[in-house]
Amino acid sequence: MGVHGYSSLQGLKLFQTRGMELQPDIVTLYFGWNDHWMCDKTDRAKMAIEMGQGIGRIVKVLQRKRVFMFLTWALNPVRHRVHPIGKRLFRVPPEEYRSTMELFIHEIRAGGAIPLLITAPRRNLTENLVNKGFANSPQEAQQTHDQYIAITREVARDTGADLLDLATILAGKECDQLFASDGIHFDHYQEEDSLAVDPPQPGLMRVATELDGKIREIVRTPEWQKLHGRQP
Repeated sequence: MGVHGYSSLQGLKLFQTRGMELQPDIVTLYFGWNDHWMCDKTDRAKMAIEMGQGIGRIVKVLQRKRVFMFLTWALNPVRHRVHPIGKRLFRVPPEEYRSTMELFIHEIRAGGAIPLLITAPRRNLTENLVNKGFANSPQEAQQTHDQYIAITREVARDTGADLLDLATILAGKECDQLFASDGIHFDHYQEEDSLAVDPPQPGLMRVATELDGKIREIVRTPEWQKLHGRQP
């Protein structure tokens, strides 16, 4: 249920409406980046406008097409401004991010699953974020992101939820090579090469290894045994 570009608020709404249909044992929560990108309206304000299911399905298909993406960009001059006019807001402000993650954990546990929070590591960010209108400066975005990482840790501590602290695990210089040049994503192929048969991507494989290890820890905890009444 991880959707490209979703904030924690959008993720929570999706989980509330469809998540429990999957009958999950463990639910990973990896948010933070999209929450603090800047915009004209918060996600809460935008989500008050609902899209019909039929139109939504059509848009979802079209969004995968490059021509549609280009036309959306070309026909929307607002996105071209390097310095947008008017007050800029976080999509999900810090305190709302905190309360959203707390509610997310409550919903997961209420459904009989175990929540696993994951911090989003970073490297130095670029001016491209400013050009897209996502941030006022790379330095400010870095400080803000670190704040959201701290909130994620605090929520895990205060709620007793499991935490995979990738931001700490991948903090060393030896992990620099695992990141893409934007400082956000892990190494990845270009879209046109996504179907190529190549060796595994080391950044994503490292994340998978850390996640596998954490899940193996969780399934040996009293909480897991209480939920499932058995050893894994």
